[in-house]
Amino acid sequence: MAPQITSWDDLTKVWEQRDDETGEAQQTSFALFDSNESFYYGMLETPKAEITFDQVTKALSSVPDEEVFTRWPAPGIELIQAPATLTEDFYIKRPDPEMYKVMKEHNALSQLSAALLAEAEVLQSLSQNPHPNIIRYHGCRVLRGYFIGIVIDKHPYNMHNYLKDRVGTIEKRSFIAALESALRHLHVRGLAHNDLTPTTFW
Repeated sequence: MAPQITSWDDLTKVWEQRDDETGEAQQTSFALFDSNESFYYGMLETPKAEITFDQVTKALSSVPDEEVFTRWPAPGIELIQAPATLTEDFYIKRPDPEMYKVMKEHNALSQLSAALLAEAEVLQSLSQNPHPNIIRYHGCRVLRGYFIGIVIDKHPYNMHNYLKDRVGTIEKRSFIAALESALRHLHVRGLAHNDLTPTTFW
């Protein structure tokens, strides 16, 4: 039975698909990882502004673990497991729910978790050569015999929201120096971030 939705904040992610020519919203998709890390997905052929939470609740469907998660331990991959009990200081990076429908349509759901496993391998390697400006990795979240996600430090803001919400300012010179230091640390190890945007700076 799907959880009862009473607010958009109850959901993990909500996004609209828009017409390429007019820019008008045509569909609204939504996803939820509940407190047990079970995954729910739904879609309505309606703009978000016109949807009721009762409609969202009825449209949410439970997705089997095997569609979005990989069995643990993953064959041929040695990764540490995060503590079973997590505090609010941790963030769990899970498979991207926005990619679920696309991957399902292309019979490529295994790629959702495979990409996350590859990222966990990189983070684990970096944790053996830590850098103060690269987020701290705590291992893999495992539940019901599945790799659920990556456990990392939790920060209250990314750079975009830090500035948008007027939480504070950023001293440009020291920020760029810290960023360049972290990137050099990656490059020396043959790695590249490839996604440097204000929303990726935590």
